[in-house]
Amino acid sequence: MRWALGLFLIFHGIIHGSYLLRQPVGKPGAPAWPFRVDRSWLLSGMGVGSTAVRALGRLLAEVTVVGFLVAGGGLLFGQDWWRAAALIGAGCSLLLLGLYYHPWLLLGVAISGALMIALIWLNWPSSQLVGS
Repeated sequence: MRWALGLFLIFHGIIHGSYLLRQPVGKPGAPAWPFRVDRSWLLSGMGVGSTAVRALGRLLAEVTVVGFLVAGGGLLFGQDWWRAAALIGAGCSLLLLGLYYHPWLLLGVAISGALMIALIWLNWPSSQLVGS
């Protein structure tokens, strides 16, 4: 179970790295690329400048990626602090996905939300289950 969850956290972090990639230019009529930090439905709507919107999005994406990579690595190597890193990653993920929301990202919101609930309220996975 430790390996499965550790690798899952790492892959979830890598997917969030899509926010840090150069935005692909779509073909005419193609669906919009969902991972964008240059526009926020909330911040842009409140008049926050595009430079600040982009900077905050990149920062949230970077912290999310690092949080999940560190959490996954910590879990794989049996470190007790992996939970704290996973909570940081999941919290920043929810903030990122919420502020820069696109309907395609609903699964990511569900995963990060489920991680927060599992780690905080359910105290899952148990130390016996993952060996840390």
